[in-house]
Amino acid sequence: MTTHYLDEAEPCHRLAIIHAGRLSALGTPAALKERFSARPIVEVQSADPVAVMSALEVMPEVEKTSLFGTAVHAVLRDHSADPSALAAALISLGHDVASVTRISASLEDVFLDVVEEMSEAR
Repeated sequence: MTTHYLDEAEPCHRLAIIHAGRLSALGTPAALKERFSARPIVEVQSADPVAVMSALEVMPEVEKTSLFGTAVHAVLRDHSADPSALAAALISLGHDVASVTRISASLEDVFLDVVEEMSEAR
């Protein structure tokens, strides 16, 4: 099966992520998501996700961010970061934050991480 919709690939037994004509990652969905075992992901719901993403990107505990529809996924550097502390920091900066919750990595998160890793390797 070939798809650009990674949620469709979730039930597959084994996946290959191909980017720019190159095999970038190969494994089961669970094995591919393991790349986030030491780097948790939080999802931030806000009325202004672009502004929140910009604010998160300069926080030392945040490695990187991505927009997911109207939410922001923030990959944290390690498990020591507290989602409620991130929410408090964003609110103190004047951002409207509905929630900050720790989530499991999606295949979309994996794809973005793989693509970024490959881009840095060039």
